[in-house]
Amino acid sequence: MYEAHRDKRITGNYHQERVPLTSFESFKKIEVYDDELEFPSKTSKISLVQMSSEPHRNFFLLGMESVVYKYDLVTKELLFKFQADATVHMNLYDGDDKLLVASEHIVRLWDFQDAGTMLPELWSSEEFPEKIEHVFLNEHSRGSLKLIVLTQDKFYVYKNRLEREHEIPLYGIKVLCCAFNYESTEAYFGDDSGNIYAWDLITGIQKERVFVISSEFNLPVTSIERFCSVQEENLFLVTINRRTAELYYEKRIFNKPVNFEFATNKEIDEENMTICNSKVSFNSKFFVIGLVSEEQSAFGLFQYNRDNSQSQLV
Repeated sequence: MYEAHRDKRITGNYHQERVPLTSFESFKKIEVYDDELEFPSKTSKISLVQMSSEPHRNFFLLGMESVVYKYDLVTKELLFKFQADATVHMNLYDGDDKLLVASEHIVRLWDFQDAGTMLPELWSSEEFPEKIEHVFLNEHSRGSLKLIVLTQDKFYVYKNRLEREHEIPLYGIKVLCCAFNYESTEAYFGDDSGNIYAWDLITGIQKERVFVISSEFNLPVTSIERFCSVQEENLFLVTINRRTAELYYEKRIFNKPVNFEFATNKEIDEENMTICNSKVSFNSKFFVIGLVSEEQSAFGLFQYNRDNSQSQLV
């Protein structure tokens, strides 16, 4: 929602009035977690949130003005808070035992203790003279941590405890999104002109193959995410200009549009909606695409059949 509304954050009852959910019989507010959350000022805003991926952990993190809050999802208790500027990126990894946070010039890795109430330890940090635009992590890929830090005209490749492997110029390529292959040996970048580039992360050399995914209209590739359980080839869910979604098969070098089929639901005006987020399930059997406009919000749950390479709106 934040990305779609371009910094116009809509929350709570105001959000329900302005952007109603469609195609739901009813909805219920499960819990409220703001009893112990203190906003430093009237202009304070929540920058990023991250929920634990391991079911038994049951916690989520909230970043606001150089402070990260850790909440217990079961008891609704604020476990602790600590100083960490997470204005650009925040990501749990390694079974939720470690946390990556990034501000405009610093990337930090934090190590959580086994006990839920113990403060994390600063594991490693790296400072950059240029402004950090994006940070990409090889989540659900094979091997240890692989990290890409993107600035305006170059990107840096790190492993493990922020051990730098490469500093690579982009030569005018405006990267908007990134995904890793299963082995974490290659990175796939989507740019603002409808291209997907492949980069060898071992040698630091750009691959010869460049896939043009929207050549006719020169539209930006706004997100790319790999189906992590598909290991026989690199299959990606790609969104273009926040308007359309496609499945990109890297080995076969072709892309297949995702059919939203919302025409059967007259309440949803997909023509005036943009894609605000997309996510592929860990088992690669499903993916979700969220849509938003000034008047509506909706999401589609799709099933992917690996046998015939078909996707269907569930």
